Amino acid sequence: MKKRIVHFITSLERGGAQVVLKAICTLPLFEHHVVYIHDGSYKKELGDLGIQLHQIQGFVTPFDPIFFIRLYLFLKKIRPDKVHSMLWAANWSARIVCRILGLPLVCSLHNNCEQNGMVRNTLEKIMPAYGTMIAVSEQVRQSYIKTIARAPMAVIPNGIQKPKMMQPFTKQHLGLRPDDFIIGSVGRFELVKRYDQLLAAFAQLIKTYPHIRLLLIGVGSLESSLRADVKKMALDDAVLFKINVSAAPYYPVFDLFILPSLKEGISMALLEAMSNEVPCVVASDTPTHSVIEHNKNGLIAYPGSKLALLMAIEQLIKDKALAKKLAYAGKKTVEMRFSEQQMLDSYAQIFKQEGI
Repeated sequence: MKKRIVHFITSLERGGAQVVLKAICTLPLFEHHVVYIHDGSYKKELGDLGIQLHQIQGFVTPFDPIFFIRLYLFLKKIRPDKVHSMLWAANWSARIVCRILGLPLVCSLHNNCEQNGMVRNTLEKIMPAYGTMIAVSEQVRQSYIKTIARAPMAVIPNGIQKPKMMQPFTKQHLGLRPDDFIIGSVGRFELVKRYDQLLAAFAQLIKTYPHIRLLLIGVGSLESSLRADVKKMALDDAVLFKINVSAAPYYPVFDLFILPSLKEGISMALLEAMSNEVPCVVASDTPTHSVIEHNKNGLIAYPGSKLALLMAIEQLIKDKALAKKLAYAGKKTVEMRFSEQQMLDSYAQIFKQEGI
């Protein structure tokens, strides 16, 4: 008989954690259920896999006391062999309810503590440790140990499949010229992703390199603000937005991929770009990175600033040989260290373990 796993995630909006969840739900040895709080585009993608989906919210607000009662009653009724939670709100509330019910719990930590903010970190500190904690990178693990002082936790890096054979978009499909240099970025349009820095750097670069274009793929609360900034900078013809779509067919169009956020767990978009042999630049507030080794498989814009980002982008616009070398090394890095199968095997071993 298959073990029953309840995956509990804060939101089904498009993002890296949701990509990981979809992959985990393909593990054949388990009966998968997905509980979520906020709806999103991954509801259809998970539904297409035949996964049983359950939305749980409060009566007045998503996290009022009725939410915790409903979550308690659902888990008590379904009595899973293991609960697997992802993203902060789901992780925190799952520890409360699973502790009361005595259910085995696995919490996946996708962000550094600095991204959670003071209120969430305070709530983390007063919450007793419970269950198995999994960090998606060594940096995330160290962040939690330093800030929250948790017990030792495992590290299971995010992983991706090799790019599927599909008909990619071309520059012509996007209304661009063949000689346009496409800078791409994929992620949530939120403050922590620092798209303001990327736009500021791009606005400076286009004065020297008028053939560059910026393609932003994502969804988020700052979309209208970013569009307003683009208009204010008179970059309407140079910046393209693609909202709430899969980035997969766009990577072959990129001449360069940018990850402007200073802190990430392990960005799935970064891994996807590297897997598609796109040279990558990541912003960082430290000279080291979980995936990128500077000048070996990508560039690290350190310290993370508009100027550092601008200089790294300009280096790869000018040096095509370096860009090609970094792109090839990046692809090999993903194949060797960040395969989806390695990630799935590690999660399967955790799910098979008995007890808390």
